[in-house]
Amino acid sequence: MADQTVHDRVIAFESFGVPFALTTNEPTEMDDLRALVPPHATPCGADTAQHRLLLRRTASGAYDVRYEIRGGEPLSEHDPLAWVATTVERTFALAMVDSYVHSTIALHAPEYVFVQGAVVADGDRAVVMPAKPLTGRTTFVKALVQAGLTYVSDEYAVFDREGRVHPYARSLNGTVADVTTEPLQVGAVLITSYWPDAAWEPVRQSSGTGLLALMSHSVGGQERPDLTLGAMKAALASGPLVLETRRGEADEAARQLVGELRAP
Repeated sequence: MADQTVHDRVIAFESFGVPFALTTNEPTEMDDLRALVPPHATPCGADTAQHRLLLRRTASGAYDVRYEIRGGEPLSEHDPLAWVATTVERTFALAMVDSYVHSTIALHAPEYVFVQGAVVADGDRAVVMPAKPLTGRTTFVKALVQAGLTYVSDEYAVFDREGRVHPYARSLNGTVADVTTEPLQVGAVLITSYWPDAAWEPVRQSSGTGLLALMSHSVGGQERPDLTLGAMKAALASGPLVLETRRGEADEAARQLVGELRAP
């Protein structure tokens, strides 16, 4: 049976229309759980949460992570769908909480489409780079910020129904950076991934190619095809620049991209 005192330690918030709660039986974990609250979240009532994750310290000192509520449905500890991790060390448990918070919001945000990737701003226009994790996107974003662009996100491009990109700014691996706070129209889509020693050789692609790249990196596109396709089409309706290239060293690629964006 779950520790009944755990529910005195609840962090409840809403992010992009998804009410979520984090809870723990270990009071010393509250600060670390607060650090996992997504960017731009606002407080909400714990009783409104459609998803609630429990971080539980066991008698042995190991940690469990499980959903107590998922999609509005309470789950018992005997339900296999409840479990995220069991009997793991603390750092891994917190990493799993972090991952599941963001992926759950990305999948369930009712009026938004989340696309895996990174976003920077050049003035009032977003440069969207659809990309999977572990493709060097954070390193590239840091280089682009150093080159004069503005940080928007290095995890998701968040689109509304009108195709505007909303900030999803995290810590950028500890780097302090200026952050865009307003939604942006898409000015460019860059399809790129890191290859050692690759030359920067951008090829202009069609809006259709840009659409396929965004759709293939969307979260929950199969579950919400109309919302996803509609938002992606709206994002590309103004005919933004679509470029595709491999990239090598991040600083040089960032310099080349900024030059491309600001060419007459």
